[in-house]
Amino acid sequence: GSLLRTPAPGPISEGGGGNVANANSSASSNGNLKGKSAETTSTRIFPSDDGRSLWAAPTAGVPLDFDFVPQGSQVILNSRPSEIFNDDEGQRVIKSLGPTFASAVSQWESTTGLRMVDVDELLVAVVPDINNDLQVVSRVTMSREIFEASEFATNRSDAQEMTNGELLVSPDVACLICNVEKDAASPEIIRMLFGPEEIVGQLATAEETAPILRREFQGLASFSDSESQFSLLLSPTFLLSDGKAILPATYQGFPDDVDSLLGSGVRALLVTSHLASGSSFLELRMATTAESKRRLRDELPTKFASLNSTLSQSLAGSGEYWQSLAGKMAGMSTFAVDNTRVAAEGTHVVANVSLPKMAAHNLVLGTELALASRLARGESRATASLTLEEILTKRMGLSIQQQSLEFAIRDFATLVNDSIEGAGGKFAVRIIGSDLQLDGITRNQQIRDFRESDKSVADLLTELCRRANPVAASGANHPDQKLVWVVAADPNNPNNRAVLLTTRQAVAAKGLKLPAVFQSE
Repeated sequence: GSLLRTPAPGPISEGGGGNVANANSSASSNGNLKGKSAETTSTRIFPSDDGRSLWAAPTAGVPLDFDFVPQGSQVILNSRPSEIFNDDEGQRVIKSLGPTFASAVSQWESTTGLRMVDVDELLVAVVPDINNDLQVVSRVTMSREIFEASEFATNRSDAQEMTNGELLVSPDVACLICNVEKDAASPEIIRMLFGPEEIVGQLATAEETAPILRREFQGLASFSDSESQFSLLLSPTFLLSDGKAILPATYQGFPDDVDSLLGSGVRALLVTSHLASGSSFLELRMATTAESKRRLRDELPTKFASLNSTLSQSLAGSGEYWQSLAGKMAGMSTFAVDNTRVAAEGTHVVANVSLPKMAAHNLVLGTELALASRLARGESRATASLTLEEILTKRMGLSIQQQSLEFAIRDFATLVNDSIEGAGGKFAVRIIGSDLQLDGITRNQQIRDFRESDKSVADLLTELCRRANPVAASGANHPDQKLVWVVAADPNNPNNRAVLLTTRQAVAAKGLKLPAVFQSE
């Protein structure tokens, strides 16, 4: 069918280290580079597509706005539901995502009293609460006129005026109707925040409503595009560890697939996609270590081809009913791989693809069915080779100018999982806040001028505990060293083991064993 025909090559623009091919099948000025105006690019003479350069995105919006995103968010997903739901191919993509996605949409609509199709922009953030349990917060932007006619708007008599808007609390969800500046040049909009009362309530009175993004996200965020219909920021190591808790059963093996595809050294990902007038565009931008950048640039084309083979095999092994689809999917996915471009840009590695528009729902459907098929057959991937105890013996460096204990530990865990080959997201550190409170220790204890090199992970943990201890102790084994770490059952997943940041007193009360460095002689 038409899916197997190569998109007509459009004009390309020069930028960065090479050319960028137009992602649209029409030869128009939409091939301009992000950050360049249409006037600049439309008057230029473009060379022919060389068959290797990255496709240019069909959109060129400003970077995403992260206002009212909770501090410490581990996953940030931004979408434009109204555009997707009102596009024929978008509707087919939604159906291809299956009943789990449909159920999630229905539950969200029931909780908020809003219709997803009416939402201009939906940002979803996953953030740990004070107990390290993952919570989901939604930021909704939509027309004020449509909002005033919604079921939600008719039930706001109990709203409380707060610093940053109106706060409404129900048994199911808290909502902050945010104070936003009205743009006289565009229709009046309204922005709302939905989520747990504790998190939404904090943002209702916060002096600063824009978060400091986690370090791995900061560079990628500047390449995000507010006009793109789908954008996702996440860390592979989070996906491999705590992030699995938010995935439905069908996708539990997906983080292992990502780990197998990318390997270690990828700090964070930015995934963007857009259904243009005649094409489907998908881009994967990766923030990498210097060592992994060249490897990924050279190996990704081959790995994409291998992933294509795995997809076809999963469908082919799903029984006689799926044989016809498996045969068609092999051709479609091969075409997608052949049209994928990979390049290195600064500290990032970028892979993108531009396909005929109808490719979007076919590839989503094939991937969804392959994942479901693997789950039904009980297949699973091997876990990472290193145990937690082995990770603790590995040597590395750590530098912190100034951070609270909470964020220092979070970034340290990410660095360990990213930089140690074989860690595979298994290094998890849990701060047991209730234990710390009994000894007057807070998550906000400041760690300053921390610079250590060529130390074991265990030694770095010990030194972090010493720096965050409320009083200076003469040694880690001194009774005044209240803050300690131990290896025990993960409170977020009792079947796994984790490093617990707790107190000497709590360890004794719970009958846990202190590491030798903390034991009194």
